[in-house]
Amino acid sequence: MPDISEELLNDILSIMASSMLAVSTFSLSIMVSAFSSASNGATPRATELVMGDNTTRLAISSFISAFVYAVIAKITLGMGYYNEAGRFVLFVGTICVLIYLITTLITWVSALSQLGLLNNTLEKIEVASQQALINYWQYPNMGAKSLDKIRFTYAIHAHKTGYLSHINMQNLQDFADKNECEIEIAIQPGKLVHTNMPLAYVNKSIEEMAQLQENFIIENNRSYAQDPKFGLIVLSEVAQRALSQAVNDPGTAIKVISVLLRLLLDSKAEKQTVKYDRLAMLNLNEQELVLQPFTPICRDGSAMLEIHIKVQKALAVLRTQSDNQAIREAVLKQAKIDLDYALNGLSLENEKAQIQALHQDLFH
Repeated sequence: MPDISEELLNDILSIMASSMLAVSTFSLSIMVSAFSSASNGATPRATELVMGDNTTRLAISSFISAFVYAVIAKITLGMGYYNEAGRFVLFVGTICVLIYLITTLITWVSALSQLGLLNNTLEKIEVASQQALINYWQYPNMGAKSLDKIRFTYAIHAHKTGYLSHINMQNLQDFADKNECEIEIAIQPGKLVHTNMPLAYVNKSIEEMAQLQENFIIENNRSYAQDPKFGLIVLSEVAQRALSQAVNDPGTAIKVISVLLRLLLDSKAEKQTVKYDRLAMLNLNEQELVLQPFTPICRDGSAMLEIHIKVQKALAVLRTQSDNQAIREAVLKQAKIDLDYALNGLSLENEKAQIQALHQDLFH
């Protein structure tokens, strides 16, 4: 076994401690800049997705952990804690840590080149939106039975004001099984609720019914996981900012329209059977999946012919390719809304005539 001197180990650990402290500080500053860039360049609603980047978290936690490791190792080494065999083990461990850090640093440098850029932020929003839409198409009522109208009278009320971000369906099912009752859920995640607003109804009075409030998570902000519309709305916000006079970037808005089209067409999943037979949930108005993201883009791009052309063509594709009746009906409404914005916003008569002719060709 080679005799590793304390001086050699101390030098290696000193280099590691000082460099990891510097890299950690630098990485944190870059991360804060990326968050600011995502907020200012895209929309503040996208910041949480940039913050949740696993590569970023892993890299920074690795650098900080390596710094702590080096400091503790230097302290124990200075206390004379290690004999010859111990120093060799510490040396091997330190070399392994260094190899891991080099690999992590290379990955981190690659991630840094994209972190906070608009294209990268759009990709993160698209991925989150796609997963939420796939979950929705699999379980349109989150695994509960479909419901058109509330029938029960014993209400479960919201305990505070905010956005309904999550519903614990399994706990509600377990409660209903235990008490031999049925529950009708009046709203889906993403809705703004207020104190004492009815969230669900039970078919009979139960003493422990107040406990059901805990299964409806109300937060200050909307989240992507159980809300299929939120990601589409966030994408629309990116396009709205791009169309503002301060930014004046119709190219980004056109790209967002393409992303919206891709999400509404390709985020498909086979509808699954009911998972929670004692729960029912009011159906989502699926027309809002089209109307809510597209209408603001049509409004803010009312003076730009290229925006209207892209919207009309995207909606025409949705009309012919979507197998969802509600979406096809919403497309017809949205195409007419866009045409109205175009006729009101475009200044040249030949541009108005061009968009009218395109609309007539695509939808009549």
